[in-house]
Amino acid sequence: MNDPLIVLAAIIALGVLYVMLPVFLDVFLRFRKDRYVTCPHKNDKASLNIDAKWAGLTSLTGKSELRLKNCTLWQGEMSCNKECLSQL
Repeated sequence: MNDPLIVLAAIIALGVLYVMLPVFLDVFLRFRKDRYVTCPHKNDKASLNIDAKWAGLTSLTGKSELRLKNCTLWQGEMSCNKECLSQL
C-alpha cells in the first residue's frame, strides 16, 4: 500500500464501525421507546417520547443530550421546563 490516504481512510472507517456505531446504537435503542415518568409539576404519570436519533448522535461527543418529541401531559401547553428528563 503506497497510498497513505487509503490507509487513513481505512483507519477512520474501522473507528466508525467498531467504536462510534455501537455507542450510537446502544443509546438509540435505549431511548426509542416511550418512557413513563411522574411529572414534577402536575404529579401525574406522563408518557415521554424522546428524540432517540439526537440522543444517539450527541452520545458520540460524550454525554447524551435528551430532547422531548412529545409528552402526554403537554396538550397545547408548551411552557414545560422538562424537569422530568432528570428521572431518565
